[in-house]
This record gives sequence, structure tokens and C-alpha cells, in this order.
Amino acid sequence: MIILGLVLFASFSFYTTPEFAANLPEDGSDSAIPAVNLLERGKLVLTAYGHDYPPAHPFGLALLLLPAYAVAGHFLGNGIYAILFCALGSIAITYFLGVKLGGRWCGSFAALFLITHYGFWQYSQKIMSEVPSVFLLGGVLALMLSVPQEHPTGFRYVVAGAILGFAVTVRYDIVLWSAPAAALLLLGAVSWPERRRRVGLCLAGLAPWLLLLAVYHQVTFGSPWRTGYSYWGNAGDSTQPQFSTKYITTSSFLRMKRIDAQFAGLVEGNGPFYTKSLLAEADTTRIFGNPLYWPLPGRRIYQLLVGLRTALGAAGIVACLAAWRTNPLRQQFILWLILSALISIGLYMLFFYQEGRYLMRLVPLFCLANAMGLTALLAMWPAKPFRAVVTVLVSLLIAAFAFFNWQMGFPSGNDLHLLEVFTYVTRQMEPNAVVVTNFDPFRVDAYLIHGTKRLAVPLVRERGGASVFVKGSSTRTSFEPFDAVEDPESLRELLHSGRPVYWLIDNPWSGRPSVELDALQRSFRLQVLATASPNGSDEQPYFGRVHGLPQGR
Repeated sequence: MIILGLVLFASFSFYTTPEFAANLPEDGSDSAIPAVNLLERGKLVLTAYGHDYPPAHPFGLALLLLPAYAVAGHFLGNGIYAILFCALGSIAITYFLGVKLGGRWCGSFAALFLITHYGFWQYSQKIMSEVPSVFLLGGVLALMLSVPQEHPTGFRYVVAGAILGFAVTVRYDIVLWSAPAAALLLLGAVSWPERRRRVGLCLAGLAPWLLLLAVYHQVTFGSPWRTGYSYWGNAGDSTQPQFSTKYITTSSFLRMKRIDAQFAGLVEGNGPFYTKSLLAEADTTRIFGNPLYWPLPGRRIYQLLVGLRTALGAAGIVACLAAWRTNPLRQQFILWLILSALISIGLYMLFFYQEGRYLMRLVPLFCLANAMGLTALLAMWPAKPFRAVVTVLVSLLIAAFAFFNWQMGFPSGNDLHLLEVFTYVTRQMEPNAVVVTNFDPFRVDAYLIHGTKRLAVPLVRERGGASVFVKGSSTRTSFEPFDAVEDPESLRELLHSGRPVYWLIDNPWSGRPSVELDALQRSFRLQVLATASPNGSDEQPYFGRVHGLPQGR
């Protein structure tokens, strides 16, 4: 009954419509679109400008999305049902882990802390790998936690290894969690032969997935060691390596996010950024960051709430350390938590890209620590009236987090205009239209081009993944047919052939000036068909028709 109530509460909180999820923010398109293409065409690919390309991310999340698309339909937003399943599964696993570590109250509090965690709530509404990886790693931990009196069958360790292996195909960095898994398997009072047997069984489940991933890389990218990040040129270069100690103090966000130099004060190095993320238990709100990132009036209140939650987590860690010799389950948990934190911080402190979501794998562990800290405090005061008061106060704390999540509208990075814009534009354009755009070419193909005779033309060659490795060689080539600003004559030929030509830009939502559109206007007459005023700003054009200039101009 407890777990049913928690799941129902979470369902009410986390459910979002497929239309919301279909905006595919951040990396969502890199798994959702290949999953649908795999169902429809038998190919795990992205499509742009009439050609197929492998995605940058591994195939695991696309496979996880397949059942949702097979049952609910091929609309891209339907993949959110798979993410919701993983979110609810993560809550159930967190509850059962909490029960193992501290009883039903501990499990209930841990699940409630997870349900009201903003980052977990936020990414439960996005078709991305964060929540699935949390779910899978939670399953691994649940299978590996055991007391010396237990004699788990070997099948449990094979399954744990298989889940860990599949998780690596969802996110590459999860391969590093082989270390805490091995530590838990080697820990305990059992004999060394038994420990080696456990490790061997776990490897038997893990190895097939790693082999499958290596074969996929070999077939797709020409080498078992080359990934989609290398293929798309996203693995760094000599001027900005993928990993470097300089990122600890100096952020590369200015370049990666194209942030104007005047806002450099908002951008921190990885050291301060991830330290603040840990203080906020990786809730992704940047609540301890620059105030311009978090301008809402409830900032101070939310900082206090986050501080209380983190303090409970610190108390939970102390309680686990105090029971190191007497409670093997808590010993295993704290070992997993410490190693997981070291892996996450050690890896991403040196990484050239910076996101709070990279610490999402730690969030259920934080929530379990919060719950153990709370139950430890309650146990110190056995008087029932006091415990009742504390329980009420904690319930109010959890309710406050729920209120902030649902009502305050934290900055989320969602491109909530995407589906609405594409739906409107599709209704306006003829089936054979040409669209000049600076939107993501893969989203453009999925929403505007797929199933029609339309043609997409990039406004300019500015996409970071515009060049790819060809046939395993180091030769790089651009994958766009041409771009409208540099080659207006090719666009003019399409106009003269009688095809309707439109322009569509992302500038009103990105906040960048429409310099490229101004350049296009020197070669063509641009008619405005639609405008937008995001965030209450002045009306700005985003869609229109392209016409040739009158003769003589």
C-alpha cells in the first residue's frame, strides 16, 4: 500500500503530455528520432538533407524507447511513457532500498525526497538518458546489497551485470560504475573464492553488452573505440580538448553555448559549479549560482530548503559511517555512494562541457542519505510527541519542495516552442516547399520534411555537428547541400523552378540577433508570415516567404 501510494503521487506529479515531450529539448532528438526510424525503416539513424547519419549517443536509450513507440504510436513525444516508467521504477527501487537500510519510514522518506527533487522531476519529463540511467543503476545496487547471512543465487549477479552492461549502452560513462560494483562484490565476510565467483558471474552478464557495443562501433564508425562523439566532431580538439585540468577553474561554456563575453561573470569553472551542485544535491536549479540564473522571488526560501535537505544528507552519511562495522548494508551503501561521487566529480570536473544533470546518478543516493539522516535524528528522541512534531515538519519541508517544483517555474532549458512552431509551419507550407532555416536539421527533417517532397536548406553552416568522418578516415566533409547565405544562386534556381520557398528562424527564442537573415534579405525579398514575443519581449518575425527581388535590383 505504501509503494502504491508513492507511485500514484509520483504519477500525478511527473506525468506530462506527449506534446510537451515532443519539443525534444537538449539531446532528446538523438535517441527519439533513431528509435522511430528503427521501427519504421529498420535503421537506427538520424536523417537530414536526404541522407542518413548515425546518432551521437549509444543505442541503449533508443532500444528502451521502442516499446513505447510500438504500443502508443510513432509520434516522437510518445517516448515519454518509457521515461515515466523508468521514473516510477526508480522511486519504487529507492523505497525498497530505504526499507533495507532503515525500515519503512526510511524508505518512504527517501522516495518522497526523490519525488520532490527538482532535477529528477524535470528530467522525468524529457526524453533523455538521465532518468533511465538512474533506474538501471538503482536496479544494480538493489541486486548487490546483501547481508552476510544471505546466500544469493548466482543468477542475481548475472542479472546485475547484464543491467549494468545495458546501462553502458544508455550512457557511456556508466562503464565507470564497474568499480563500485566490483567493490561491493569483493566486500564482505565470504571467502575469496566466493568473491571471485560473484565477480565472474557479474562479468558474464556485463561482457555481452560491452561486446555488442564494440561491434556496433566497428560497423558504424570503423573502430570499436570510436564513438558517435568522435564521428560528429564533438570529442574536442587541440584548442579545446575533451578533458583538461584547465576546466576546473575556467569554463568552456562561453564557446560551447555561444555566450557573449559580457556575461562571462555568470560562467564558472567546473570546480565551483559542481561544488555548488553537490551542496544543492544536484537539483539542477543553480540555486547557489549567479542570481541572474535564478531571478525568481523565492530564491532565499528555496536556498534554505535545499540547505536543510543537504544537512539531513550529511547526517545520514555520518550515521552510516558510525554503523560501518555493525551494519553491512549501510557499509555497502556508503561505499557505493562515495565511489559514485568520486567517479562523477572526477570525470566531469575535467570535462569540457558543463551540466548539473551529469550528477543525476547520485540523486537517489542523496535521497536515501537524507532519509537515513532523518530517521537517525528521530531515533535520538524516542518521545512520541517530539517525533510527531518532527514528522510534521519534514512533511511540510517535502510539501514545500513540491510547491516550488510545480508552481515556481524554474529555468529548465526546454525549447517549448518547437512543436507548436513546426505544427503551424507545416500547415502553411505546400508539400513540395523549400524551407530555409537555422533550426536543428534532424528535428526539421522529422517534423517538416519526413513523408513529403519538401526540401530543407540551412540558412548558414553554423551547426557544430555539420562535419563528419567519412568511411573511417580522418577526411571531414560538410553534410549540407548548400547554405542560403553563401550560395544565394542555388536558392534562386529553386525559386525560378516554381517551388515555393519559405524562411524559418529560431532567433526569437534563442535571443541571438538575426544577422544571417539580414544577409539573406540583401539577395531576396522576405515576406513576414508569423511573429512571436517570447518572455514578453517585442514581436519578432520567425517565419515567412522568400521572393525574388524585382529586376534591376
